[in-house]
Amino acid sequence: MHSRVNLIAVILLANVTFAAAGAGDSPAARGVPQSQIDTFKRYVEYLADDEREGRGLGTKGIGQAAEMIETRLKDAGLAPAFGTSFRQPFRVKTGVESEAGNVLEGIDAESWTALGFSSSGRFSGEIAFVGYGIDAEPIGYRELEGVDLKGKVALILRYEPQERDDASPFDGKRPSRWSAIRYKVLQARERGAVAVIFATGPLQDEGKDKLPALRNDGPESPAGLPVIQVRTSVAEKWLASAGIDLKAWQLSVDRDLRPRSQAKTGLILSGNVALKNTWVDTENVAGIVRGKGKLAKEYVVIGAHYDHLGMGGDRSVKPNETGIHNGADDNASGTAAALIAADRLQQLLEKSKNHRSVIVALFSAEEVGLAGSGHFVESSPVPASSIVAMINLDMVGNLTNDELAALGADSAPEWKPAVEAAAKELNLKPSAGGDGYGPSDQTSFYAVGIPVIHFFTGTHDRYHSPADDSAAINFEGGARVAELTARLGATIAGGDVTPRYAKVGVAPAMQGDSRGYGAYLGTVPDNKAMGAASGGVLLSDVRKGGPADLAGIRGGDTIVKIAGTTIANLYDMTYALQDSKPGETVDVVVVREGKELTLRATLGERAARGGAPPPQAAKPAPGASPPPITAQPSPDHAPPAPTATPSRSAPPVARHAGMPPASMSGAPAVLDFYANRPGENFVVGAGKPFEKQFEGETHLKDIRQLTFVGENAEAYFSPDGKSLIWQSTPDAGGCDQQYIMDLGSGATKLVSGGKGRTTCGYYDWPEADRLIWASTISGGDACPTRPDRSRGYVWPVFGTFELYTSDLDGSNVQRLTNNDAYDAEATWCHRGGKFVFTSDRHGDLDLYEMDEAGNVRQLTNTPGYDGGAFYSADCREIVWRAWHYTEGDSELADYRALLKDHLVRPSKMELWVMNADGTNQRQVTETGAANFGPYFHADGKRIIYSSNHNTGSNREFELYMIDKNGGEPERITTAPGFDGFPMFSPDGRWIVWGSNRASERGFDTNLFIARWIE
Repeated sequence: MHSRVNLIAVILLANVTFAAAGAGDSPAARGVPQSQIDTFKRYVEYLADDEREGRGLGTKGIGQAAEMIETRLKDAGLAPAFGTSFRQPFRVKTGVESEAGNVLEGIDAESWTALGFSSSGRFSGEIAFVGYGIDAEPIGYRELEGVDLKGKVALILRYEPQERDDASPFDGKRPSRWSAIRYKVLQARERGAVAVIFATGPLQDEGKDKLPALRNDGPESPAGLPVIQVRTSVAEKWLASAGIDLKAWQLSVDRDLRPRSQAKTGLILSGNVALKNTWVDTENVAGIVRGKGKLAKEYVVIGAHYDHLGMGGDRSVKPNETGIHNGADDNASGTAAALIAADRLQQLLEKSKNHRSVIVALFSAEEVGLAGSGHFVESSPVPASSIVAMINLDMVGNLTNDELAALGADSAPEWKPAVEAAAKELNLKPSAGGDGYGPSDQTSFYAVGIPVIHFFTGTHDRYHSPADDSAAINFEGGARVAELTARLGATIAGGDVTPRYAKVGVAPAMQGDSRGYGAYLGTVPDNKAMGAASGGVLLSDVRKGGPADLAGIRGGDTIVKIAGTTIANLYDMTYALQDSKPGETVDVVVVREGKELTLRATLGERAARGGAPPPQAAKPAPGASPPPITAQPSPDHAPPAPTATPSRSAPPVARHAGMPPASMSGAPAVLDFYANRPGENFVVGAGKPFEKQFEGETHLKDIRQLTFVGENAEAYFSPDGKSLIWQSTPDAGGCDQQYIMDLGSGATKLVSGGKGRTTCGYYDWPEADRLIWASTISGGDACPTRPDRSRGYVWPVFGTFELYTSDLDGSNVQRLTNNDAYDAEATWCHRGGKFVFTSDRHGDLDLYEMDEAGNVRQLTNTPGYDGGAFYSADCREIVWRAWHYTEGDSELADYRALLKDHLVRPSKMELWVMNADGTNQRQVTETGAANFGPYFHADGKRIIYSSNHNTGSNREFELYMIDKNGGEPERITTAPGFDGFPMFSPDGRWIVWGSNRASERGFDTNLFIARWIE
């Protein structure tokens, strides 16, 4: 199994637990004959014998393994997969070696060496001593802070301070991530160093004055600058001339953990590194069970890798120990199972007259980056589009308690039932799930759209060590997995099951992954990325619903920069993510079709990343063109004489008894519970970053599109600022419904029941344990008939609209009003205790207040439509929009005639503000335009709203901000089309609104959220 991805994570991905082996049923009872177990044992023992030299690339032993595999495929009656040959040759980079011209001026050749990931080239510059080269911000140890390395040669100690101190913030027991030499090189390179020189400090060297061997065990990416190591004595001599006693320096740092970098030493060093890559020839080996009938030209691939680590090296868990790594479980077991499956498939399909062909492929070079399977897919002997499924066998020799993992089962919905049915016959207990990506050969197939499954029986402490020998293998268990593979393969080959490729959401959390520090981006590097020398990291795909996907990053993109760090290779990318924090929004620069694009990604957390985005996040269906969501109304006012009238149906009583009364005296401008809701570190994971920028939108940062289907608007924050309730019409011609969205995960749910027209949803403040909304369900479940537009552009104000309250999941619905009138547009006072709403219960559209005892007070009484009202944060004031008429006005008669038919015609709308008790009503805008959707900022002093004033078109609506006392408004948005229904988060740090900015046609309205920048 490929070691570059932590194997532990794969087990946890499937939630499989493997306990100690125990006795079980007889082989016959478990579905395999003893002869099959004996064959499995014989194959494993041959492949994992010391004579095979660990099946390392370039060894005689891997050649012997290939010979054995070909012989077994021939004996089973398979045809050659590659024309007339069973072999598919390819070349793999295995390391580097020195060329002529390696020079370090003033130092003899025996006192220094290039490191295996060094780039070749000349360098010259002043030596800058930066200690251990560590910039560990989380623990406050910053050796590189303020150090100028531009044009210099960075001299860096290996390892880290306080290595033997259990109380050290670096751990003191095991190396921290900051000690990795490639990480140190990246830090120096990004700060402008022209070369890096490593030395082992005298505390670690202990007088041995040793140098490491020049070694590079695979397609490692060069560092992008010369990297060498000198003997400890050389470094001590250099630093002594600069007045530094290296041993004393180390002791001082260990004592107080204070950085002591010295960028200026006065020492000039020049040199040249000359390295060349070493390559080996290797081969995939494969045969075909020929299909019959109409299905013959479709293929099932059963695969396993047969290479291993040879004598160990960097991929071994003991990299500094040389010894044969036989890889009995990894992956002699998978190879043996594939060979047995090949023989069994011939038997199982012998009598079939119509079945798919089956390719049994044994891959080389899996341990160096899935090179063999990658080459197989790129140079496939059959069209990749004709491969219907791939079954991968990697580490199947450790079956315990009959349990095995079927990883990748979510790559097609048919996998799980098919695997479970085949496993039941063999008394196996599969745990099936996960996407098709993982640290083995199935990834190469899933990346090109082929459904995959990976059988795996669990890890062990022998993994990638010399102890992975045949004696520890469960031969019976391996034979049963081989039989499972054959039966599943035959089921698919026979056409009984055809897996359908599914793009799976982000994988479950990888709890316990020791490499899981840092942030998660959710990319799938191309197989070639491991060996890429420069130019970035090419991606084969991104995980659906992961941060990369939501950022708009795609398969085929090449990542060249993350959060300001240049990405030359996969190591740079790994370290850049380790330096970033989960939840942080960073710039990711990609090259796409020859052009650089800067995308914004909000990074996830490796230890707890969420699931796939909800259906709402899917792209609209082609051709969908729902009618646009249009603006709500406004105009002229005289203070009313408030009157109290009882409601015909009282709402729940005294739910806010513990809150301060919502009186106007002495209330603060911004309530205390607003102070950190949702907080400056809150991360919006919902939706995708919106890439397009519009000049002049300086108040909006990190814009994300939250919805992608249907018509969406009127989104309002929960009291904690972490969720939204909003109105959506998913389908053309459909009816508005209310949804809730979790802004962290993007999860959405319908909360309004799906019947009638349901609008104007709002949270019950401040507890947010209830919702309030308006619906026409009192008039029936059907969507009300749309208004007759022969009377011009009119809005319906259906008399069947009543106010309702429900729990957050839409249950426990209670009706609050019961009038043959329009009751809607309700919004809660943020201190609790009451809400404001619009009603025409007295023959005109006015604002009313209802308290929790069900008492209703009329707040406005000027002829015209008063609506769309919101409280200020402290509930002292109300802002709303209105269009007003005076008695005798010719337009008033028209207004009343339309209202009698439950219609209104929006015309001039102005913004108004009044005290929450209805007094001191005053007009804020006087533009003669359509101003609507007003909302107070958290400071209570400013109002954001939408208007077509001075936009150049009656249909062009933009967001504006204005002082509540009036004055010249400030334009906030400039995107063409519609921007409206704005709302601030409780702390004023975020803004959500509806917009057409993502629609080329300028009609589809979706939700957007952005950080608010003052």
